[in-house]
Amino acid sequence: LCAAGAKADEGELMNEQFDRSADDFADYLRFERQSSDHTVRSYARALAKWRSWCETSGANPMSPDDATTPRFIAAMREQDLASSTVQQTMAALRSWVRYRQSTGSAAASALRLPALPDKPRRLPQVLSDGEIDRLLESCSGESWMDVRDRTILQILADCGLRASEICSLTLASVDMDTRFLHVRGKGNKDRSVPFGASVADWLTKWLAVRADGHPTGGARSFLFASRTGDRLTRIDLWRLIRRRGERAGV
Repeated sequence: LCAAGAKADEGELMNEQFDRSADDFADYLRFERQSSDHTVRSYARALAKWRSWCETSGANPMSPDDATTPRFIAAMREQDLASSTVQQTMAALRSWVRYRQSTGSAAASALRLPALPDKPRRLPQVLSDGEIDRLLESCSGESWMDVRDRTILQILADCGLRASEICSLTLASVDMDTRFLHVRGKGNKDRSVPFGASVADWLTKWLAVRADGHPTGGARSFLFASRTGDRLTRIDLWRLIRRRGERAGV
């Protein structure tokens, strides 16, 4: 009984030390780092997770190490917490340890910063053939923007160009005779991408619309322009795709 009582007292002492340190860390974030209330609360929630797990597992909350932090990460994953939440929690724990080391804490000086868990890469979402068809059909109007958008989406669907490559296409990039798009890709490497009849048809329509007075403004040498006549940017392109996707229900 005496041993059990001593162990309980030791646990309470560690928790009290941790709570004081967590409060000091919150003050540091709020007053020295000028962090937002949202950030301070987010870090406090993360440290509270760590304290709760340590209390349950019998670990010392003041001494995260290579033995305890992997178990803590595993426990969070068993709760089906989002990978981003696990990452943020461990980042907060690292920041707290770094803060303690910066204050000259002898106990913290020997601690290693907890390792961040690997962030799983998300697989890109791939549209079905039916969804691609609906996306293309969302541009079935007669306006210059319908023709431009359909041409862009047809190139994306058939040629697999990156967003930056679409935006950097110039009139000189298009070879209608050989049906190639000459593209400057990642690392400023040039490549030639073949295109088929569907892309050729829509390029022909777009070039006709463009030559028939579509305002090009500062985008005279570029193949595609924004509604204001400036060069199409990646943001313009993503907005275009999002707008057409909402209309198509994809």
